[in-house]
Amino acid sequence: VEWGKCNEEWVKVGKFCRKSCGFCIGDGGGGDRSGNAILPGQEDQSASSDPFSDYAREGLLYQQWLDLGGWRITDMLRNEKITEKPATTMVLDAAGDAFEGPSSFVRTKDSMSRMSGFFCAPLSGDYKFFLSTDDSGRLYIADGPLDRKRRLAKISGYKRGSEWATSEVVNLKKGESYFLEAMQKQGDGAGHLKVAVQLPSGARLSPIPQEYFSANCKNMPSIESVPRPSQEEACKCTDDGYSGPSEKRVNTGKKGCFTYDFRQDLVQGSERLGQQFGSRIGQYFSNRWGASPEAAGRLASYWGRVASTNAGNADQTTARICYIKYPEFCPTGFPSREIPGASWRRC
Repeated sequence: VEWGKCNEEWVKVGKFCRKSCGFCIGDGGGGDRSGNAILPGQEDQSASSDPFSDYAREGLLYQQWLDLGGWRITDMLRNEKITEKPATTMVLDAAGDAFEGPSSFVRTKDSMSRMSGFFCAPLSGDYKFFLSTDDSGRLYIADGPLDRKRRLAKISGYKRGSEWATSEVVNLKKGESYFLEAMQKQGDGAGHLKVAVQLPSGARLSPIPQEYFSANCKNMPSIESVPRPSQEEACKCTDDGYSGPSEKRVNTGKKGCFTYDFRQDLVQGSERLGQQFGSRIGQYFSNRWGASPEAAGRLASYWGRVASTNAGNADQTTARICYIKYPEFCPTGFPSREIPGASWRRC
């Protein structure tokens, strides 16, 4: 079978031997493989003959292959050298390390980089992942290094360091680990590889620190150390319709600013205030001059009708409002009566 017939599906399904690819990895085509843990400080000794099954239990694994021409991911898939031992294998588990390829490596001409690790979700809820590579890149999520992968982000060409490809929302559970794998194909010129994440709280980790990567999540940062969004970010109008606490956000069905008619709220609120006013006058008359107990009820009803009628005749009963992203971190929001958990503010 000739080279050049592989595609991205080969990467997603676990790299088993496939006739359409013309080559196999590690197991000789039987499909019975197990992942290989790379140990910090013992990268050369622990590296396997199946480099795409290698992973780090703690921190992040970085691998690089050399002399793979082209800048496309498909250029990588057409080259049998990716079945060989990487030129570089290292575990990034020191303070300050993050999901970002070492600059001195990812700029290497005609190279391919792979970074992977078990991301520990610090909160339950919706996450968004971000990928930035130069040249082309991919970002996947899976249960483990040998399980079928789901593509989160794709870059064909390149992104500047400040530009990102964004994933769809991914719902993750607190305290569970998820295998992330990023690839970068470098042709020539400047190169980079980095991955960021937006937490359910709205805070963003860019790039993701290595402390958030652990196969069993025993060493993940405490909940108190998880960053919070700025007040400015928390109070922004929701752009996806969701508002509410980090781990229990609700879909309001409204994105950005919209016109809200508060006439009914005004009428109902005015009626309640009028009833309270009338009731207090009635109680005063009863206590002061011995008016019948029914007087309080009649006066409450009367003043309630007066107040609600006047409110209903108001000329301007609309306002521009929006539901805010993260109410728990926004002191200027008002809890919504219509949608429990959500909060709103004027635009």
